[in-house]
Amino acid sequence: MSDEIEQKEGGKKCPFCGESILNEAQKCKHCGEWLVAGGQPVKNSKNKVIAFALAWILGGFGAHKFYLGKTGQGILYLLFCWTMIPSIIAFFEGIVYLTKNDIDFARSYGSASASNPINNNVNNKSNKSVLALVGIVVVIFVVLIIIIGNITGSTKENKVETVSKIETPKQESSTEIKNANDKQPTQENNDVADKKVVEEVGAVKKIENIVREEMNAVDGQEILMNVLQPKELWEETGRWESAIDIFYK
Repeated sequence: MSDEIEQKEGGKKCPFCGESILNEAQKCKHCGEWLVAGGQPVKNSKNKVIAFALAWILGGFGAHKFYLGKTGQGILYLLFCWTMIPSIIAFFEGIVYLTKNDIDFARSYGSASASNPINNNVNNKSNKSVLALVGIVVVIFVVLIIIIGNITGSTKENKVETVSKIETPKQESSTEIKNANDKQPTQENNDVADKKVVEEVGAVKKIENIVREEMNAVDGQEILMNVLQPKELWEETGRWESAIDIFYK
């Protein structure tokens, strides 16, 4: 009934879906395609949501520019992707795409085809192809991130192993040096102890000589001897020779 009314009021048929619409209509209410004022169709083959997603996900590589037909800008983004500047610009461009209304977005990035209208089936197939392409690109991007992460992790592990191999001999060398330093004072102490033993042995021999001389000198007398230790002897007399006090009874 509404189609008949539109035909009576000077309506026309949509070149995309064939439904009746008003002559003044700028957008078909049935299929959603935009039309120019003279009735020529403007086929908007670009979706602003897809452009936004590409700008935010792969904007640093210029994917949204290639999608919108800006090949030169896409190549420029790709050349400078390592600077991270294209990623920052693409972030704000994605926001701009979403804030634009459908008419402005269609006029900016749509393709006019007045002489060759496209029907609904072809339009749906085109949208499905674009969505499939975006899905493939996203999957490839995720796989690349995983591969790069694994390579980076293995590189860090190799660096840690190399550093540990270099530091292990250094630690062993420092341990050997420390042990040698610890042993050095012990050796010195041993030398001092040996020296004291030699001195004590010499003192004992001197005492024995004195005893022999005294025993030879005293004939038939009982001798009472008080033998002092070398340390006590030295503290009391300051000499080693007077090691024996001989008392005659």
